Amino acid sequence: MKTCPTNFYADPLINACQGSCTGSRFRDPTSNFCVVKCPPGYFGDITGSYTCRQTCSVATEYGDPVSTLCVVKTSCPAPYIFADDFSRKCVIQCPKSQNTYGSPTENACKSACPYSASLYTFKDDSTQTCVTVCPLNPLSYADDASKSCVPICPANTYSVDANRTCQSSCPNNFYKNNLTRQCVSTCPIDPVVTYFYAVNSTSSECLQFCPTGFLANPVTLTCINTMCPSNPSLFGYNKTCIPVCPDGTFSNTDTRTCDNNCTGLFLMDNSTKRCVTKCPDNPNHFADWTTNKCV
Repeated sequence: MKTCPTNFYADPLINACQGSCTGSRFRDPTSNFCVVKCPPGYFGDITGSYTCRQTCSVATEYGDPVSTLCVVKTSCPAPYIFADDFSRKCVIQCPKSQNTYGSPTENACKSACPYSASLYTFKDDSTQTCVTVCPLNPLSYADDASKSCVPICPANTYSVDANRTCQSSCPNNFYKNNLTRQCVSTCPIDPVVTYFYAVNSTSSECLQFCPTGFLANPVTLTCINTMCPSNPSLFGYNKTCIPVCPDGTFSNTDTRTCDNNCTGLFLMDNSTKRCVTKCPDNPNHFADWTTNKCV
């Protein structure tokens, strides 16, 4: 007989077709032979009657590609250290299709990573593992809300490069960049000009527009709550300090502002676009106090 009948296996130790194998050999359904090691894609299932199986018969055992045996998850060897319930195998990387991540504490692919006072870990999509520190390449940051490594921190949090985390406030000497959601050492001017604004001694940020009550100083790139400076000479207009007031307004050196009208002891001089106390005499202009203009 060249081949054994269905459900019988050629046992080389006794040269006979047997329903079971001797000598700790496994029944191989692909060849109908008793084998020491199962073929690729099959695993020796000791618990399941010494049979080569594509899926281990016991739910708590997983196919080990190294030994080609069915093993408990704590026995999954390197580099196949994670027990995957989806494929029922020991795997190097948990499957993206199942949104599972290799847990370092359980040696298994889990939908949630360990997150407690004893161990904070985060889901890393680049490796499908639970990590204590998010990767530098690709650069990502640990987000407590989603318990994941994210490329951009969510609203009201900012990325801290030093420890690759998302924080609600930045470290000392760093500022919140609301455009990029990063903690930066200097406020950026490219591609959008931003201004340093000190909320208080421990919370500062970079803003595209200064808040109510503040003026943007383009020289120092700061938000100021005082008059625009006289050196260099700047005037407040549309919440920004500018060197030249726009047409239709007059620079007021007393208030350091661009005014639509000059009042009180000041006259509007169209030749210089300034509020003046005396009209220029070259060419001669005269003060018209009924309209507060130099005519």
